[in-house]
Amino acid sequence: IGGATTQTAGIFLGGATGPAGQAIFNEQGLANGDFRIESDTMEHIFFVDAGTERIGIGTSSPDSILDIQANLIGEGGAGRNVVLTINNASTTAFDPYIDFQTASTSRWLLGVDDSDNDTFRITTSTLSGNLRGLTLSATSGYVGIGVTSPNEALHVIGNAIISNNLTVSNDLT
Repeated sequence: IGGATTQTAGIFLGGATGPAGQAIFNEQGLANGDFRIESDTMEHIFFVDAGTERIGIGTSSPDSILDIQANLIGEGGAGRNVVLTINNASTTAFDPYIDFQTASTSRWLLGVDDSDNDTFRITTSTLSGNLRGLTLSATSGYVGIGVTSPNEALHVIGNAIISNNLTVSNDLT
């Protein structure tokens, strides 16, 4: 440490002759070179399983590439919600979203369009612009299918197939 390169038991700390500012765990690719971070009350708050190449949060046996588990007890023994937060710290730009891909190609986007009053969208293209998908307006609460700005509780652009009954309780226009 302190400017020198140190490599011990699969841990590499970069320095004078190695990449500065890097810490590499399991540099030698040891199959049992697992890595974990503990908290005051949890032994495996963050766990990397080197043998399966999986990451566990709250578990030492991750079932998938990222496995988040929690059995949280709050104040007074009451249960707590398990929450995954995706936060865009800027209030004026950028969209927090999840991009589902196949072979590095976006297939579905799920997220908030910050440029359109924080509208929630599920779409196969970008979060803004010409959309094919579902829109939930944050301001009106309206739902749109194939439309970016729904004007009614349900606004559909395109054809619909209804295989059973359709009930209209007021005027049909």
